[in-house]
Amino acid sequence: MPLPPWLWVWLITFVFFYMPGELKYMPSRIRQLLGVGQFAQRDVPFTGIVQLPVLLITGAVLVGLLTVSLPWARAAYLEKRFRLAALPQMSPALKDIAGFVHEHAPEIEVKGNLLRTDHLAFVYPLGYRKRAMAMQGRSS
Repeated sequence: MPLPPWLWVWLITFVFFYMPGELKYMPSRIRQLLGVGQFAQRDVPFTGIVQLPVLLITGAVLVGLLTVSLPWARAAYLEKRFRLAALPQMSPALKDIAGFVHEHAPEIEVKGNLLRTDHLAFVYPLGYRKRAMAMQGRSS
């Protein structure tokens, strides 16, 4: 499933107009936050804390940009974290769920971990046009 057009506009705007300026001033903002260099001698303590929201927002957007542009890296992380693999054997309930998923979206791969019960199901990207569904739960 490709990204929606509004997200492409937002990402392109961020990369070409906002990010160059942010990367230019990022070292100065970090030094000001930490109070090093020319920012070490201050009369008012904690003035660098005003840079924290800008740094957090920029960092969050950069992480989001990486997860959108590298879906296979996110897939590798999720499969390792939740120990997901193709399900060799499934309970009748999981077979019904997988059958329903394949009936409505045959391109989705179904993977799972039958030893975990803390998450029921979630969908994650395998690539730009490939998706997988993770099912977790005990097989009876």
